[in-house]
Amino acid sequence: MKNLAAVNMVQRTDSGNNESECTILYLIKGVHNNKTAELYTKQDAETLMKDLPWSVDVLGTVKVIHPAVMSGTTEENKSRMIKEAYTCLEEKGILNWPYIPSEAI
Repeated sequence: MKNLAAVNMVQRTDSGNNESECTILYLIKGVHNNKTAELYTKQDAETLMKDLPWSVDVLGTVKVIHPAVMSGTTEENKSRMIKEAYTCLEEKGILNWPYIPSEAI
């Protein structure tokens, strides 16, 4: 599976090393329709691939490097990681709003 990008997240607290953990997000096409792609965590991606094997296509991954301990709730941190990953993919020209993958993938 192709790694499309890497995102480095830093924390403004003294908790943990800024590069002590890594989360892999999966860019998946075909969940809601066959044109758009969305980012999912490993657990969510595995569920989608199991439940919708005929319609989903994993286009690649985004590696998010972050501190092991982050302030905020798990959901807040997950949302922050996904937002940063979307921004990175848009800047690289891999996704265009409304998250339609470029032909380059």
